[in-house]
Amino acid sequence: CGHSVGEYTALGAMSGVLPLEALVALVYQRGQTMHTLVARDAHGASNYRMGVIRPHYAGLKHEDMEELVRELRERSGEFLEIVNYNVKGRQYSVTGTLTALELLQRELSKRMRPGAKPAYIEVPGIDVPFHSRVLADGVAAFRDKLHRTLPPDFNWKPLKGRYIPNLVPRPFSLERDYVEAVHDYTGSEVLADVLEHWEERRKDKLTLTRTFLI
Repeated sequence: CGHSVGEYTALGAMSGVLPLEALVALVYQRGQTMHTLVARDAHGASNYRMGVIRPHYAGLKHEDMEELVRELRERSGEFLEIVNYNVKGRQYSVTGTLTALELLQRELSKRMRPGAKPAYIEVPGIDVPFHSRVLADGVAAFRDKLHRTLPPDFNWKPLKGRYIPNLVPRPFSLERDYVEAVHDYTGSEVLADVLEHWEERRKDKLTLTRTFLI
């Protein structure tokens, strides 16, 4: 398993599944797709940043943190979203516009306990709202790139029972109940089509695995 781009390296760590050249090409296409989804000014700068929230340093619990982000988003009209729940109550990844994150930092600073470490830290060098709904419109384009980049033939067998995708915290399986679980979580039209024609699709394990990975 691996999170985000680490999911690709996890696949690469399984000997014989995907060649290094294919993994590098996939990661490159992923980054290129996300980079082009964000509006940029004449100098190439975007209006987005990412940061880390440590709510316990501001005396906030999990529910408090979610409510604060929601309240700031509604009050400001700016985009702001918690995108990764790293450690409950202690560390969250957040992304948003420059204005929204500056507002969040000020609000957390007001709540900080004397002598506490910063409750908000900006992640340097990132100007794409990774893992946020801002990038949802790029799914179709990235799917097309994956179709063109993922090798048509690869060794899918080592993935069974060992590969844990980001979608669901369960080892990969080609059983119908597994595909149904992922479909129920994602609402994927592609997997809906697979399930509708299950008896036919399940016979070709390579194509089924390739479809699932994409």
